[in-house]
Amino acid sequence: MIKITYLESGLLLEHLPLPVETWIARRSRLSARLGIPLTVQPTRACLPLSRHLPELGQFLPELEQGAIAVDICDRHYLEITLPGTWVADHGASDVGIFVTSLKPCWEEKLLSLWQRSQAGVTVSRAPMGP
Repeated sequence: MIKITYLESGLLLEHLPLPVETWIARRSRLSARLGIPLTVQPTRACLPLSRHLPELGQFLPELEQGAIAVDICDRHYLEITLPGTWVADHGASDVGIFVTSLKPCWEEKLLSLWQRSQAGVTVSRAPMGP
């Protein structure tokens, strides 16, 4: 599972050895016990990566075959758009957690690429649907 924490100051990407459903169930129980509201909904999130990483050329066609969108942002960055689940205090929040499950090799590769290209990246989350 890939977990992307969106903060006001940026994002943190982690790889967790849990199924998405297990993580969401644990987070829901914690929120219920603490009396904190929680919104859980399907959506998409964008992960910015530097376009200048040599191994992207081999990896991007594989991602696109898996129905993951890859869009060029500018001459320095591209965005990988991932399907998954948004977890936050309320649905319109820009601060929260996005979780998704991909092929394990893709998760490891995305984590590695993000770590190498994270300096100076601005992140946006795709608008949520109805």
